[in-house]
Order: sequence, then C-alpha cells, then structure tokens
Amino acid sequence: MEIVSVIITTHNRSKQLINAIESVLKQTYKMLEIIVVDDCSKDNTYTVMQSYLEEFSNIQYIQLKVPSGANVARNQGIMVSKGSYITGLDDDDTMMTTRISTMMKYLKDDYAFVCTEVYYQITKDFRKRKNFKEYITLNDMLYYNHAGNQVLAKKESFIKAGLYDESIVAAQDYDMWLRLILDKPKAYCVQEALMTIDHLDTHLRITTSKNKIKGYIQVYNKYKHLYSKQQRKSKLLRLLKLREKDISIERIFQLATFHDYKSVIMIAIKSFNTKSSKHDI
Repeated sequence: MEIVSVIITTHNRSKQLINAIESVLKQTYKMLEIIVVDDCSKDNTYTVMQSYLEEFSNIQYIQLKVPSGANVARNQGIMVSKGSYITGLDDDDTMMTTRISTMMKYLKDDYAFVCTEVYYQITKDFRKRKNFKEYITLNDMLYYNHAGNQVLAKKESFIKAGLYDESIVAAQDYDMWLRLILDKPKAYCVQEALMTIDHLDTHLRITTSKNKIKGYIQVYNKYKHLYSKQQRKSKLLRLLKLREKDISIERIFQLATFHDYKSVIMIAIKSFNTKSSKHDI
C-alpha cells in the first residue's frame, strides 16, 4: 500500500483546523502522512499542533517564517512529503472517511488526477451537493474548473507540472489542475460527494477575496492561447459575473455557451430583479 500525503494549509483558524485534521485521521485508508503548513498564524495554532505532534508520528508541522500565501504553503508541503501520492485539504473543510481510499481505488496511470463530488456547507444546517462530470477532459477544464478545489495525483505529476504557480493570487487550484491535465489529458471524478467545503462566508481564506478577480484574469492570460472562440466567450462571461457588472440580456446571449447555462440563468435572474427593483422605486 502506497503512502498518501495530505497537505493542509492553514492561517489563523485553529478551531477549524482541528476538524480538518480529525477528518483525515478517521480515513479508512491508513497509509497516510499529514503535513500542516502554517502561513504565519497568530492564534493558538502552534499549541494545537504540538498536541498532535506528541500523539501522532505521521503528522508534520511546518511554520512559514513570513506570510507567503497558499501556493507557497502547498509547495512547501509537497516538497517535504514522503508519499507517492498527494492530495490536499483546506483548513476549514473536512473529508468523509472513505474519500482517500475511494480516490486511490479509481486512480489509473493514464489519469491526470482523481477527484470526488463535494458538499458546499451553505448554512449551519444546510449543505448543497456539487456534481461534476465523471470523465473530465482538457477541453472541459478549459471552460472552467470541473474538479473542485482538491484532487489526488502522483507526487511526480505535481513536480513535473512545476508545482503551484506562486505568482497567481487566486484560482491556484484551477491553474494546477490545468497543468496536470495538459500532461495527461483526462481525469476521473468519483460520482459521490466525499468532502464538505465551507461556504459559510464567516471568514476569509488564505487567498483573500479581493484578489479573486485578479487571479482569474491571471489564469485566463496564462492559457488564452489554448482557448477556442467559445471558451474565450465563456471566460469573459464568467469574469463579468465575478465583477458583478450589470450585464444586458443581449450581451449575455452573445457570450453564452452550452457550458454556461447555469451562469446565464443566475445572471438573468439578478438582472431582472435589479431592473424590477429600480422600476418599483
């Protein structure tokens, strides 16, 4: 059985970090290494981690000396990892107990990576399942991120792809998956939700929300030479959506592709509600 290294990046969220670590320790796949990379936390993360280090020999703890961001933290974790396979977890997310064993079961040599469907925790009492395509191609990924924020792949694949791009301020995961799938142009998504992603919006992640648009523009510029005309239109529509621009219905349908039907519906509803509100005033 091969070792899987789980990279958990964290910043000032010790309470959530405990839940993340515990969800990995409960995995049915037992050949695991947990590497927590701390991006200069000012809370009691250090104290929390000392307790884990005393109890578990398969946990490593790395403290970055200066605030460096998620990409640097992930790369530090990958480079010190001992596993043949790498997966990740944000400090405020959790895995179902069979996530890693299931991904390892489905991973094949000709797959760029394996991922699973996920749950989004929208409120304390409500979570929404996010479905992904079962077989993911490079063409799919050039439209948008069909894999979510975490995948499992060989360590050598991450290194061959050049690790996480430390110049990108957001959408770093999407950029990484694109480079993985450029090398092996298909991936697999387990049709089962095996991770819960925090969408409560009660705090900021390591990559701050103000950088979100900038990060997507960076990724767009990095891969625009690969986009078809339809993919360029789709990207522009998504950037306009991120910027929360008041987009006309005509403009929406000029840019929309089949892949964008959900975005089109959301933008159209928002536009209609905005115009109705203005009319009421």
